[in-house]
Amino acid sequence: MAEAIATLSLVSSIVSLVDISSRCLTRLHEFKSVDTHTPAVCQDILNQLPTLLEIVQKLKARSSGDLLGQTPQAGLTSAVDGCIRQIYKIDRLIEKWTPSGQESHMKRLYKAIGSVHNDRKVMEALGILETYKTTLHMYLTTSIGCSSPKPMASIYALPSRQLTYFVGRQDIFQTISHHLTSTAVNLVGHRVVVLTGMGGQGKTQIALEYCKRSQVSNNFQSIFWIDASSENAVIRSYSNFAENLSNSAIAFPDDKSRISYVKECLGRSSGRWLLVFDNFDRPDRFSNVKEYFPPGNSGALIFTSRHTESERLGLSIAVPGMTEDESSQLLLYRSKKDEVPENLVIAKRIAQKLGYLPLAIDQAGSYLSSRRLPLESFFEHETNRKDVILRHTPALWEYRKRRSDSEIETSMSVFTTFEMSLDQVGDDEERTSIIHFLTLAAFLDNSHIGEGLFRTHLLSMATKLEWTSCLMTDGQWDSYKFQDLVASLQAHSLVESTDLGFPETNLSIHPLIRDWLRLRIPDDQQLHHLCEAIQLVTATVGKQRRQGTTLQARRRMIAHIDACMESTREVLSSNYDWAFSYLEESADAFASAYNDHGRFEDAAFLYKSLYSYQTHAGSPHVLRTAMNLANALRNQGHYSHAEELYLRIYTERTRRLGPLHADTLRASEGLAVIHSLQEKFMQADKEYSQILQDLERTNGRSDSDTIRIVEGLANIRRHQSQYMEAEALYERALQERLKSSGPRHPDTLRCVEGLAIVYRHQQRFEESIDLYQRVLANLELACGVDHPDTLRTAFNLSIAYWYQGNDGQADAMAKRAHEGFRALLGLEHIDTRRAAEQLTEIRRNYGYQQPRSMRLQEIPEIFRQHQCQPAPLPKVSKNDKSLRQVQRQRLPEVSENIRIQQQMCQRQRLPEVSENIRIQQQMSPSYQVLEPLGVPNPEFIASSHSDSLPPQSRPLSRDA
Repeated sequence: MAEAIATLSLVSSIVSLVDISSRCLTRLHEFKSVDTHTPAVCQDILNQLPTLLEIVQKLKARSSGDLLGQTPQAGLTSAVDGCIRQIYKIDRLIEKWTPSGQESHMKRLYKAIGSVHNDRKVMEALGILETYKTTLHMYLTTSIGCSSPKPMASIYALPSRQLTYFVGRQDIFQTISHHLTSTAVNLVGHRVVVLTGMGGQGKTQIALEYCKRSQVSNNFQSIFWIDASSENAVIRSYSNFAENLSNSAIAFPDDKSRISYVKECLGRSSGRWLLVFDNFDRPDRFSNVKEYFPPGNSGALIFTSRHTESERLGLSIAVPGMTEDESSQLLLYRSKKDEVPENLVIAKRIAQKLGYLPLAIDQAGSYLSSRRLPLESFFEHETNRKDVILRHTPALWEYRKRRSDSEIETSMSVFTTFEMSLDQVGDDEERTSIIHFLTLAAFLDNSHIGEGLFRTHLLSMATKLEWTSCLMTDGQWDSYKFQDLVASLQAHSLVESTDLGFPETNLSIHPLIRDWLRLRIPDDQQLHHLCEAIQLVTATVGKQRRQGTTLQARRRMIAHIDACMESTREVLSSNYDWAFSYLEESADAFASAYNDHGRFEDAAFLYKSLYSYQTHAGSPHVLRTAMNLANALRNQGHYSHAEELYLRIYTERTRRLGPLHADTLRASEGLAVIHSLQEKFMQADKEYSQILQDLERTNGRSDSDTIRIVEGLANIRRHQSQYMEAEALYERALQERLKSSGPRHPDTLRCVEGLAIVYRHQQRFEESIDLYQRVLANLELACGVDHPDTLRTAFNLSIAYWYQGNDGQADAMAKRAHEGFRALLGLEHIDTRRAAEQLTEIRRNYGYQQPRSMRLQEIPEIFRQHQCQPAPLPKVSKNDKSLRQVQRQRLPEVSENIRIQQQMCQRQRLPEVSENIRIQQQMSPSYQVLEPLGVPNPEFIASSHSDSLPPQSRPLSRDA
């Protein structure tokens, strides 16, 4: 009974639909007969309604015959009722704007004007009606009488470009499978996974491999692959699916009906299905991509996209580069090389060079295989013809894609896929500025490109360039524009952003994108962009030297300087003279930054090149560069060359400026430092004393140059075992440093360290070690753990521990100093050799924790690295030997020679020094001005002018 009532209700609805459709058609035909200017929307109705009438008449016949005794599906009745509502709406709208014969001219005109607004409403109704019509058509061509959905035949519509050899990515497959198929995941609606990442990361191939595995395991009854590069491409894909599902037995009137047919078939199917929307890189080009989702919740969807906005569709999985093992395995397979240990080592280096990007690794392997090249030859080819490697695609290439709405698939190389991402950024006018910005960034270090770099450079420019419009508003820096630009580039997977706006925006670029950005510009523009990038870095280096900054910021700037230097070598080869003629200020700034960071070899190289250019060009700054070069040579341990250069500078400055000029005195100070390093202490003492006397007369006792000489003289007196005088001089320098620079400035810390050395010689070991530890902690934050000053402090602390009898700590600090000096300065540098001698002395002669046999085995290895034989510590004074023996034997009294030495120092000290000692004894210990260990502030004041002598000149024979 219920079945018959449902069938009669359906037949009644169909009769109503036929009636209202006929009435609407009659009204339009009458209007068309009296008015030849029929609106286009009327013609659309006249075309669509007859087709609908034909379908419902057939449904009526089948419903009253075959379906009697069966319950029609609710979807059929709902579709018929929906058609009635839309046709009724259309009929009412037609009635409003179709004139009748009795109406006046004004009434007709009024209806004609109103029809413009009603046309839009009619078109909306026609669109909805088209969907219902497709549903009715589908019921007509399928078994509409079933009370439950009928499974579709299995269909797997997948592209043929799947990789023949797939490596790794198991963690991603597990995540996809768990979300799409696991019953433990409780979701309402469809299960959607979005694979995001930059071009070439293998998103498409991961999706294809998952489809292949799902087909084998029968996870899905049907799988359809959709080209989502554009909305037209999606429509084409759905049209093909409609033909497959209907076996070409249905004549669809248009694309909308085909889409509706596919959606309805999948929605009604009892089996599970999977849709893959590949290359969904332009979400902004789709009105609403969810309109293509079938109804129901029995299906799953996968999206692959470079655009981060697509993450909103479902579970987002950021596809990273391949692991080191996966990359090397893929490279060896593609290059047809055996998987042996020596090949694996080279393959891992190649993979690292290519940034672990799957597409690039596949291309490199194909390039090597096609030319039958050994793996190790890749690096030479990559240096000389990188663009050829990264554009290489074999004839049978699995990585293919349609560009825009093209019907033809093209082979995708690394460069092609990056170009496609760039084409999607901004409009044509904005893109020119964005490309200029990206190209400048490509000449910098790719790991941390800060907003401050561009802001400082652009605000320092007198003339604003046209490309800066993407970063500035009304000639002023616009942080929000910079954030918007980085966010847009990140959305298209061209950059990665860190700390977007907190406290300032930073970005990084994949190494291959950086290479592509540089290779895509013509050779004649390479030099222009390089020079602008160097000027950009120079502006920030200068600001850091003037205002000071943190250690982290200085290290990042060193990385950018390295990138600029590497780019200069690539663009100009060895022709640095041209660069210095155009960028003289930049070369000086880069060398100074290297010197401040302890990169003495790099600083010396730049200073030599700049000095050579300035000498031939007759530059007025040649003596200043010569002074900086001498400082760099001295820091490298080339004392004789530095002394010769200092002497020439001193002679020339004396002739030009006079003996009391500040620049002349600096050259004289350089000579004094060299003589101190050469252990010519008596000569150095005379030079320092004379310089101090001249500076006190011209600049005063509190001038920074005067205090630096006081500290240097204290070092000399300490080396001459005049500890009381040295202590007084250190105290004087320390008080002035505290006033001018604060307790954490490196210059202040060096004064404190000088006191620590004096305390150690005076057997005040607890005070000495406490000061060393505080200085070391502050220098690690201010200069870094691998800075020469930090390593020298670690070396001195090792000596203090050794005197105290703490051999374990002494060994650890000596080892740290030796390894640091070896990595930074090389095996032959005097600081490295002295640290090795100290480490050997500790392990050879005293109670280190390891067994003696093991300690003796370690000693030759250290000296084999230095290509010399073990030897005792050179030129250790009797005073030092006695101190060590006294401490080791734990004797209660100081040896006689130490007592005599102290008495000699007491008799020799000057009245002024004696008074200073008396005053300092009344004060609290000077080291209390430092913060407690472990909480120093990393901020510090910028160092003095590069022409002044940095105090990185302490010898390590007895004290650093």
